[in-house]
Amino acid sequence: NEIVYTFTGVRGVFGTEIAFTARSGKSKGKELYIVGMDGQDLRKVTDNRSFNLFPRWSPDGQWLAYTSFRTGMPIVYLRNVLTGAEKEVIRFGGSKTPGGFSPDGVWLYAGVSQAGNSDIYRVRVVGGASEKIAEGWGLEVSPSPSPDGRRIAFVSDRGGSPQIYVKTIGIAGETRISDGTGYATSPSWSPAGDRIAYTARSGGRFIVTTVAPDGSGSREVASATDGDCEDPSFSPDGRSLVYTYRKKGYSALKIISSDGRRQRTLVSGLGDAGSPAWSPGR
Repeated sequence: NEIVYTFTGVRGVFGTEIAFTARSGKSKGKELYIVGMDGQDLRKVTDNRSFNLFPRWSPDGQWLAYTSFRTGMPIVYLRNVLTGAEKEVIRFGGSKTPGGFSPDGVWLYAGVSQAGNSDIYRVRVVGGASEKIAEGWGLEVSPSPSPDGRRIAFVSDRGGSPQIYVKTIGIAGETRISDGTGYATSPSWSPAGDRIAYTARSGGRFIVTTVAPDGSGSREVASATDGDCEDPSFSPDGRSLVYTYRKKGYSALKIISSDGRRQRTLVSGLGDAGSPAWSPGR
């Protein structure tokens, strides 16, 4: 990785990991898991037989933010992946979906519902102070901060169906970057900031698409004739994405090159595996 970084200025992927959710045994809940990018060293992170969802890595790769229902209500926790130590980060509001950290690790962005409406907030990891970043009359969820921390991509149904929007933090207004038809969710910003991957509905199935932050240059990356491709997350060098493949009760995590030409299966055989998140470069 150091050699790659010296010559390219881009963090390599060797030794990186993917966090994801899956059912454990006969449990109806979902636990967090981590696996190496080579498919080795699979390990369970949580074991509380509840629903543990939406894992997101901190910029230093030491913490995972996630939502857990183990107390009966959704609470966003930070968990140290080495020690297992945890702390609450977001308790206020109803449903909560952490979307990602600011590049400096100071803020955690999340969609938080209150009074039947979901808006985008950012919450200080230390201290818990919160700020509302994006709001509307409908649903605003799944924020993904840009690598420079100046913008967020997020999902809103203000136009009648879920679509991807980009907003500059602190400035009014946002731009829709998905095509406005069908269904678009789960944005993930590339490390270079030049592409945003998301899940789109096309021909009755879900596919993985990437687009420039201004909405130009949309291209399909992953699709399947017999199933759905969802929940993309970029590798730290931007050359690959991990995503969820689903068909008729079966799910697997797959890694595909960002041009869509090469792919391989990362994890299969675990129940309802999904929501993969690629760790930062080492």
